[in-house]
Amino acid sequence: MIPGRMLHPLRNPTGKRMTLVEFQMALDAWLIAPYRWVSPASAGFLFGTLVLVIQSLVLGRLCLAGLEKVQRRLRQTIETEVADRQSLSLKAISVQDKTAYLAQNDLAQEAYGRSMGLSLGRICASFWPAVMALAWMKSRFSDAPLPFPVTRSGEPLTVSYALVFILLYLAVWMVIRTIKRLIERDRLA
Repeated sequence: MIPGRMLHPLRNPTGKRMTLVEFQMALDAWLIAPYRWVSPASAGFLFGTLVLVIQSLVLGRLCLAGLEKVQRRLRQTIETEVADRQSLSLKAISVQDKTAYLAQNDLAQEAYGRSMGLSLGRICASFWPAVMALAWMKSRFSDAPLPFPVTRSGEPLTVSYALVFILLYLAVWMVIRTIKRLIERDRLA
């Protein structure tokens, strides 16, 4: 590292750009660290997965906020077009102009389809970190059976890493949603 220079997050200690392999190794070290903070291993797995879930939710929310900011004007334009086309199609049907109704209705459906495409993009922006976290967990935990504190025929049952992640993801998401609703209710009161 060059003396007196801060290390850039995407540069290795020598100051050169990280290769993809170096970046993957650094990311893996970042993601696995919380799993090693708590002992025994089962508690460490739950804690590490909880931290990974929180990181996924925060990153997803940041991506969603950025995408909403970028798409705001386009979304407003499309939603206005949908409302206008729907209003014109209803006016056309009220005067019994079937041709105008069908034309406006087709245009309204096209605009609605574009609106749904933007919504799908927002959904993807918020969930991609969770999908990537599950892919990383597969590379780390797919061969390790996770014992479940229940036995069947004397043998402990095992649970998938994905099930643990998804259940924790839903639980944390519901807690965050509840907190946001309480804050909104207090703000309105």
